[in-house]
Amino acid sequence: MGIKRPFLWLLAAYIAGLAIYAANLPFVISVFISIIVLLGVMGWILYPAKRRYRLINYFFLLLLPVLFLVGYLQLEHVLLIPKADKDFKLKQNATAQGKISLIEETDNYIRVTITGAALTLDYKSSYSGLKLLVYVDDKKGLYTGNTVRVTGKVIKFTKASNPGQFDEYFYYKTKKYHYKFYADSITVINSNIDSYHQTLYTIRKRLTAIYDRLLSGKNAGILTAMMLGDTNNLDADIKELYRKNGITHILAISGLHISLLGLTLYKILRRLRLPLFASTAVTVFFLYSYGILTGFGVSTNRAVVMMAVYMAAVLAGRTYDLLSGTAFSALIILMQSPLEIMSAGFLLSFGAVIGIAAVYPALKNAISVIKGEQEQKGKQEQIGKQEQKGKQEQKGEQEQKGKQEQKGKQEQKGKQEQKGEQEQKGEQEQKGEQEQKGKFNSQKTNTKKRGYFESICSTTGNILMQTFLSSFSAQLMLLPILVWFFYEIPIYSLFINILIIPISSLLTILAFIAVLAGCIWIPAGAFMIGSVNYILEFYEAVCRIGVKLPGNSLLIGKPELLAVIIFYIILFFFVQCNRKKGRRNSLLLLLSIVILLVPFRAKNLEITFMDVGQGDGIFLKLPDGTNMFIDGGSSDVKNLGKYRLEPFLKYKGVKNIDYAVITHGDSDHYSGILEFLQADYKGDIRIRNLILPNVSFTGDSYLDLIKAAKEKGVKVSVLNRGDTMKNANVYLNCLWPDKELLQASGEASDTNSHSIVLSLHYLDFDLLFTGDLEGMGEKIVTEEIEEEKGRGGIIPLRYDILKVAHHGSKYSTGNEFLDAAAPALAIISCGVDNSYGHPHKETIDRLTNSKSVILQTKESGAVTVITDGRSIKILEYNR
Repeated sequence: MGIKRPFLWLLAAYIAGLAIYAANLPFVISVFISIIVLLGVMGWILYPAKRRYRLINYFFLLLLPVLFLVGYLQLEHVLLIPKADKDFKLKQNATAQGKISLIEETDNYIRVTITGAALTLDYKSSYSGLKLLVYVDDKKGLYTGNTVRVTGKVIKFTKASNPGQFDEYFYYKTKKYHYKFYADSITVINSNIDSYHQTLYTIRKRLTAIYDRLLSGKNAGILTAMMLGDTNNLDADIKELYRKNGITHILAISGLHISLLGLTLYKILRRLRLPLFASTAVTVFFLYSYGILTGFGVSTNRAVVMMAVYMAAVLAGRTYDLLSGTAFSALIILMQSPLEIMSAGFLLSFGAVIGIAAVYPALKNAISVIKGEQEQKGKQEQIGKQEQKGKQEQKGEQEQKGKQEQKGKQEQKGKQEQKGEQEQKGEQEQKGEQEQKGKFNSQKTNTKKRGYFESICSTTGNILMQTFLSSFSAQLMLLPILVWFFYEIPIYSLFINILIIPISSLLTILAFIAVLAGCIWIPAGAFMIGSVNYILEFYEAVCRIGVKLPGNSLLIGKPELLAVIIFYIILFFFVQCNRKKGRRNSLLLLLSIVILLVPFRAKNLEITFMDVGQGDGIFLKLPDGTNMFIDGGSSDVKNLGKYRLEPFLKYKGVKNIDYAVITHGDSDHYSGILEFLQADYKGDIRIRNLILPNVSFTGDSYLDLIKAAKEKGVKVSVLNRGDTMKNANVYLNCLWPDKELLQASGEASDTNSHSIVLSLHYLDFDLLFTGDLEGMGEKIVTEEIEEEKGRGGIIPLRYDILKVAHHGSKYSTGNEFLDAAAPALAIISCGVDNSYGHPHKETIDRLTNSKSVILQTKESGAVTVITDGRSIKILEYNR
């Protein structure tokens, strides 16, 4: 007896090895858990004991611990930090030498991938075996297979330092890159050319150029992404539009493309009477080459491997199993790059296939069971009606018996009268029979037509139902993944996919034919591409309607890991459940599990000091759900709102900022907030109230903020010394600025001096926000703290947390101020290797002498403070 779907078990063993290492448990505990898990799995497979297995199956069981160990050791190796990391911080002058394996060219840059590279830092330390992503000014004279020497700057990939932020380091780690390199010069030292890969690169460039000639820039970018896997020229607005409607999957090369191309080629070769083995080998080689040509993304890799397994099944005369093919493909990809298991691309690609392969049949069966129960109930009701009708007929027969005797007498009298009438009726009946015969023939024809029409409607209905169920199954499987990575659910994506998916096959075929025709004669390609253009316009029109519908997306925020695990456990039991009663109950449960993905929000005060580079950005979520930003800008991070603030807010499930407080008019405190207010902002974040310091708004920065706010319908107000913002038990007391004192002192023109200073008080918790306070402002705030503290008013004896002024500048946060505030924890917001040298050594020394614990966002990443007003929890994102 054989083991059913062995590749599923092998994949599970490998993933278990990855999971045990990722859990970061002590070695002894890891070994213990591993043994228990493996014994449990083997016991499950061998149960019941009466099963008899062939020798090959016992060999398979021995592979389980081997795959487990491979997964554990591979992840350990992948996560090793390169030795070069210790020798430079962010960027360093360097020289590298290696072989070109890939050349990429877009409108914005040219870059080459160098493998097996030897890296030398400032002609001192040398490291080998690296994979570098090298940006060059010109690719002239560069070919795949060349060995080159480059000089320039080697730069580390940026790690995410805030929740929701794109992790460049992890993304390129999954692709096995170590560093990026900006080349000042590049020299070919060995001109050997990899003819196979260079030919594929040339073909890719040729096909891209043809699509660019046949279509407009926008649609050409969509088609090169769909057919060639090149998303570099994909319009950002179109990509976002597709994402909001849940159809970004059509931009990736998937099983649809591969199966269409592979099966079409295979059938053509068989029609040409090529032997089975030769047809299979040519098809697999073609698909492998197509995979290389398109960059071998995760979805392409999966589809090519699965198609190769299908071809192998055909060659061996065996039945292809979709789940086994999927498991084998996943195992191959993960052994190439174990970190892919944590990437959105891998999980979405395989999740969709599992949804169709496993969830769809179970869902279809569950619905058919319910439908069958309803039909059976209907039959029972019909039988009951027939029995009742029989009783009524029996009673009627007795009543009719008496009536028949009476009728007998009347019939004798009627016979004489009828004799005369029969002669007249005979002629009328003869004429009527002829008319009735004509009507019967007409009704018979109509019945045939009606039956044909009903048959078409029934077939169309079944196709639509199957499309709906398969799309729903895939969406259900992907739901936790979508929320985990993108934090929101496109509400109408299920219905939009029903419109989009059925014509995707036609689009792929037409696009492939058009580019082939264009290779021969451009006008022929232009003729064929017309239909493709209409389909793409249809896609865009549907999506634009979708985003205008009310509630087009549901922003949830990142769910809890436990909730995701429970979701998939319930889904697993739904699929495994075989009893009718069980399936019906599990279907009801299935419809309610979506609520698991909504994260539970405790009613605490949560404050996040974001890492915005050289700047300030502080998010507050008050216990009643009010959302507030104090500043939100940077001098060294471009598009801060788009790339850091908005992803963070979506991670938190926040769409509206109730209050945006700008402490003063320096761009490193408001640039990201201004992005949300500008007219060309196309994101989802909305600001309701903008609060500025009560000063004379003469600078361009304030005028720009006020103008943008008014155009967006945002209410603008000011804070002055003595003002208080109260929300439940949270008090924000404004200690500065004082407009009159500033004008009298002559420091009103210094933006730092009129920074808003807020003292936050929540039960037993106190925090002081200082902006870029310095000079007279710091002196007056110090005096006020000294006068008021201990009186049981707005100023505490000691602050729990101080947001250090002016990014740790030595011109702020003096000894007198620290003596007055006496913070237990000091948080400094500053950028890595900033040009100002913040925080200055003098400030660090003063904070250390005041016995404050110091945290810096450039080291800790985002620092989150969670408090119920009594206890305090500190979370550092990079720890």
